[in-house]
Amino acid sequence: SAWIPAARLFAAMSGIDVCGTWDYPHAQDSLPVSLLKANSTKAYARALTKLGCKPLPRGYVIVRSITEDTGNRSIVGT
Repeated sequence: SAWIPAARLFAAMSGIDVCGTWDYPHAQDSLPVSLLKANSTKAYARALTKLGCKPLPRGYVIVRSITEDTGNRSIVGT
């Protein structure tokens, strides 16, 4: 496994996702084939609009040591 510095992880996760939420699955299913792989910034912008994209913060993860107290809960799959 590989570890990265906390500052780099924070920088990667603290940004804004330009399409953090969208009209799924309706808009995605009805997206024209020509916009599935947008080949220009104009086409990409049209795809975002058709999907009903709304920007949202990416969020972050909290990394804890496996030996940390988990309150007797399983940490597998969480």
